[in-house]
Amino acid sequence: MIVVLAWIWRYGWLWGCFLFLIWAHYFLLCFALSSWGLEKKSRNMKALKERLDQSNPYEVIGLDLIRAKQMTISEIDLDEDLQVLGSGILARNLLQKALEADVRIGHQILIFAPESQNLLEEVTHVLRTRETAEEIRPFFYFSLNRPEISASYSPFYGDTFDFLRDWLKLVKDSREAAVLERLMKSLAKIGKPYELDDLLVLLKDKRAAMALNEIELTREYLWNFDSFKKSRNSLAEKLSKFGTKMKLDKHPLIQGRPLNFQDILESKKHLFVELNKNSFFVMYFLTHLFYEITRRYRNHRYDASVIYLVCPEEFEDRYPLEQYFKDLKLKAKLRIFSSRFSLLYSEKDRWNTLMLPSLSEIQRKRPECQSLMQEINKERERLQEQSDFKALFNEETIESSAQLIKEIGMPTCAGFFSKYGTGHYLECRLFYTPETEPKKMEYEPYQKKFKPEDILRLRQRIGRVKLDLSKHDPSVLEIIHDLKPKLDDHHKSL
Repeated sequence: MIVVLAWIWRYGWLWGCFLFLIWAHYFLLCFALSSWGLEKKSRNMKALKERLDQSNPYEVIGLDLIRAKQMTISEIDLDEDLQVLGSGILARNLLQKALEADVRIGHQILIFAPESQNLLEEVTHVLRTRETAEEIRPFFYFSLNRPEISASYSPFYGDTFDFLRDWLKLVKDSREAAVLERLMKSLAKIGKPYELDDLLVLLKDKRAAMALNEIELTREYLWNFDSFKKSRNSLAEKLSKFGTKMKLDKHPLIQGRPLNFQDILESKKHLFVELNKNSFFVMYFLTHLFYEITRRYRNHRYDASVIYLVCPEEFEDRYPLEQYFKDLKLKAKLRIFSSRFSLLYSEKDRWNTLMLPSLSEIQRKRPECQSLMQEINKERERLQEQSDFKALFNEETIESSAQLIKEIGMPTCAGFFSKYGTGHYLECRLFYTPETEPKKMEYEPYQKKFKPEDILRLRQRIGRVKLDLSKHDPSVLEIIHDLKPKLDDHHKSL
């Protein structure tokens, strides 16, 4: 107004009135356009919100509250890490959306979550409900508290010798290590699953080697059985202590077919691990799994798995996550769903973060989150300073969005996305995501379970073996073995 009065004083009454009318019409036009734009945006946002609440498709993260547009999962760079700060139903919905996106890309999924979250049916819905045959992969589930549907785990199943040797602290080229390797190889050749007791009876009783009837073991092991006495006894003692500490008697193989980590990683099968209270068995399980993951991606050029950590604050004090991820920080793609900022992000320079309304004020004030809060304030300041036609039409203004958020009652989430332009920067987005109940599906075990008769049970066999070493002279055992009728020869004769 002062400017208009100055123009009237300088250029005369008529000319000044003419300029005043132009200014007044411009103001009224802007006000009309602004009101029209706000009303249009309000209708558009309400319609989008209603549609999103009804369907809540996996590919849509939520509704952009500034631009009144849907935000799709494609806006997140899934080649980088993702952290979701918050809990509750919003976090569970976003977990399913992230899983869906990773499965469509073809990523292998490894999930670690506390049993208190009860996520199995929600995860199952995503991994089992697929549109194409290429996306369908076996999906294994492991939980000590649900043995009726869980796979089992054996420290002796599969190619596990190297890890077991290191865990037992056996010298690499020692006699103890050589004996253990020979026994495990011979047991594996039989083709039947075996347990700790089978190893122990082989270390203590000659008849067990005869009952096993594996030619190489019988020839080499029986010949040196007495000379190996010290190594056998020492190894048996270590294995017995190991079995007691692991409580292997409480986790029998007939609980479910044991997981083969190398096969799972090689064929990119999915794995969901539910973690319970502190357990040495689970500690060994996790250490072995991450050992195989690290060894695989260190020695081969494969795409790393996508690792989901759900509520790690509930188990990271019991299991050393930082140690597990020490060699994977530059390779593994992380998806962390937590109620606090994860320390695993401390050395990352490229990541995406979603901050949910459920994140506590205490966590928002932590130093790790302060930089994110500063980005939110920068975004608000940027929007408030806009004076272009986008602001006039209310397509991108903080005032109109704040009014609509209050009117519709939307909880506001904040997204921070790693972007590259002239340099690396974070793009801040304010959005709404629906609080619909996550979709669920009952889990059916993929693997068949062993029956008691499938297990080797070598101790039960030695009673039928007569201890007559004259019939088991190692020097002639190979000749005797070759002279025995073979099943294939019988079929050929027929």
